[in-house]
Amino acid sequence: MKNVVAVMVELNQPPAAAVYAEAFEEARAQADAERTLALAHPTAPGSQAILQSSKKVEIGSAAANQVKGHVQQIKQTQEGILPSLTGAQIGGRFLYSVQRAYNGIAMVVSPKKISEISELAGVKAVHILHP
Repeated sequence: MKNVVAVMVELNQPPAAAVYAEAFEEARAQADAERTLALAHPTAPGSQAILQSSKKVEIGSAAANQVKGHVQQIKQTQEGILPSLTGAQIGGRFLYSVQRAYNGIAMVVSPKKISEISELAGVKAVHILHP
C-alpha cells in the first residue's frame, strides 16, 4: 500500500437523497395547501378530518419509484466509469460505491493519477479519504 492514497471520486449526478428531498418538498407543499384550505373552510366536507389528522407527510409511490430509478441510474453510470478508473491507464483499486446520500466511488490510486481522474467525463471532484 505504499505510494497509494484512498480517494472518493464524486460524480456529477446528484445523489438519490436530492431526488427524495424534491419529492418530499412537493408532498409537504401539497399537505400544507390542504391544511390551509381546511383552515379557511372548516365546515367544508373533509376539512375536520384533515385538521384532526396527525398523518405524517410521505412521498407517494410514484415518487418512491422515481427515487429507486435514480439509484439504478447512478449505479449504471458508476459501472460505466469503473473500467476507466480500474483500467491500465489509472490502475485504481475499487473499494465501494455509494448512491443514496452521496454519489461516489471510493478507491485506492496512485496520488499521481488524481488529476487524470478529475478530468474524466462525469467526474465532479476527487476527494482524499481520511481514515
